[in-house]
Amino acid sequence: MTRFAIAVGLTTACIATAAWAETPPIMGRAEACLRANVDRVVAVEPDLQSAATFLVNFACAEPTAGAARYERNVALLGTFSAMSSTLPKGFEKSAISMRVDATVDPETGHFVIAPPKPGEQPSPLTAMLPQMSANAGMMLPDTAPVSLRRLAGELVLAAREKQKTGSRR
Repeated sequence: MTRFAIAVGLTTACIATAAWAETPPIMGRAEACLRANVDRVVAVEPDLQSAATFLVNFACAEPTAGAARYERNVALLGTFSAMSSTLPKGFEKSAISMRVDATVDPETGHFVIAPPKPGEQPSPLTAMLPQMSANAGMMLPDTAPVSLRRLAGELVLAAREKQKTGSRR
């Protein structure tokens, strides 16, 4: 169990580090949508929290959902990879590979699963990834990524400040 916890921790650290290195296109599109729609939302919604919520959940619902899917699938991939790396010694000699061989497409947020090598059975852990993601998406509502909620809040504040300084002239 300790090895699993360490593996999950290291995986999470690697994911966080990779996330800072480059913004995936799916996240970039969500950020661009927020920037493109903030002035329209702020113009009609006087409450800061309501404006930020509307911006994330309605004006940019589709790109925000894609970004949430991307984050969920990256986390699932990290967890399943960590599980496969903590299997007992000798398990890798079984007929079925438990190695997780998948990535998350930064354009769509969906899993990309590599086909098994000739003569090799597909990994059950890899095969479970899309179903686990679909189940998680149905049972737990996707929350907009923190980075997008924070950006929406900053954009709403900036737009409101710009409105106030413009109306004083």
